[in-house]
Amino acid sequence: MAMLRSMTRPKTRATRRKAKLPAKAPTKMVTGKQQKRKPQSRVSPPLVKRQMTEANSQKKGENEVEPIDKQHNDLSDVVIISSDEEEEEAPLLPDIDPGIHKDVNPPGANVERIPGDGEGIPERMLLKITTKAETKGVSNSLPESNSDSPPTQDNPLNALATVQSEHAQEIQRLLQELDAANAENKRIQQLQDTAAKYRELEHARATSSTENKYAAAVRDLENGRREILQLTRENEELCVQLDNTGAECDVLAKELSDVRALRIKEKKEHEDILADIMKAKHVLAKELTDIRALRTKEKKEHEDILADIMKAKQVDKTSANKHLLSENQRLRAENERLNAVAATQAATSSSSSPQSSNITPLTPQKTISPISPLSIFKNNTPPSSQHNRAPWSPLAPSSMSHPPTTTTTTAPSTSTNESQKDDNIRTIYTKTKRRFDNLQSVTMQLLHCTRGMDLALLGEFGKLVTKLRDVLNEDGKDRANEGGIK
Repeated sequence: MAMLRSMTRPKTRATRRKAKLPAKAPTKMVTGKQQKRKPQSRVSPPLVKRQMTEANSQKKGENEVEPIDKQHNDLSDVVIISSDEEEEEAPLLPDIDPGIHKDVNPPGANVERIPGDGEGIPERMLLKITTKAETKGVSNSLPESNSDSPPTQDNPLNALATVQSEHAQEIQRLLQELDAANAENKRIQQLQDTAAKYRELEHARATSSTENKYAAAVRDLENGRREILQLTRENEELCVQLDNTGAECDVLAKELSDVRALRIKEKKEHEDILADIMKAKHVLAKELTDIRALRTKEKKEHEDILADIMKAKQVDKTSANKHLLSENQRLRAENERLNAVAATQAATSSSSSPQSSNITPLTPQKTISPISPLSIFKNNTPPSSQHNRAPWSPLAPSSMSHPPTTTTTTAPSTSTNESQKDDNIRTIYTKTKRRFDNLQSVTMQLLHCTRGMDLALLGEFGKLVTKLRDVLNEDGKDRANEGGIK
């Protein structure tokens, strides 16, 4: 987990140093002149550290001694290497000291200075490359030569052996350092391989994450396309619905305009009706006032007429009584006269013929009783019918030629006055009844028109219509009560 976390962190210079990874150094061109090229020699295996004992040295001397001629032949192969002291080469590895390469030579070879031809060249040095076998052969042969001859300072072989031993020790030390450097290089190479693997893993993970992201993006794109198609279909459906709704709105707008026009027309008609109703209200109020005044006047006239009728009846009754009394007195006097005439005629006829005895004269007891006025009004019989009830008697022509003057003068005058009054009452009643019927019909129509209205919203007109309705209801109740009483 820690390794993965370190891999996911950003690579910086500090993290590279911490992980001991080699930093990339800028490459420099190393200028060098080579006079003679030599084919690449085979690298010998590294030396094995052995304890320098006499047995080992003898064994090595037996196995590794080579002829001197071969050494001299190897010394002829000279390689001249030139280097610029002013140039500084960048280290290949950051963790290795750059000074370690100054004295490092290829393994299995010793470098010696060859005097002679190379002294004329400044800053250049002729080097002789000797192999390990030669070095070991020389080192092993030194004890034998030393054992044969005593050591002298002027002996070049001793000096050469000393130098070769020093060089061998130095080469061993350098080989050890080279082994250490190779081990460090291997370790660094392993670290580089590990870092490369980490980078490959990160690249694979990044690639996989990128592929996953690409697949997710493709899926999102497909989903977006499907959603776009669905939204397009929904948009088309909504457009169709919008068109239908627009058509319906146009129809509804036309209907609304028609309804508004109709409502304006109805409102105008309602206002006209209200104006007509107000006019009718004023007319009805005026006519109602006139009717009430007329009814009051007619009632007063009716009372006056009734009073006149009662007075006339009273006068007629008194005059009739007087007339009857006078008529009764006249009839009595006439009866007495007729009785006297009958008596005289009976006396004369009895003396003249015997048949006159059959005629019975009128006696004074059989007189006509006076007739009361009530019997006249109840029976409605004329006074002449009363004479028929009396026994028949011959009347004188003088008595029949004088009718009563009182009856002929008073009766026609009273009948004409009563008929005129009756005609006047009948005419006034007819006119009043006609007006009342007209007003009642108009009022009923007005109440029929306003039966569904809220009269409280009509203000004063509603109050007047309510009062008019109450008056008509009371009038109907009064008429019903009068009909029940009759």
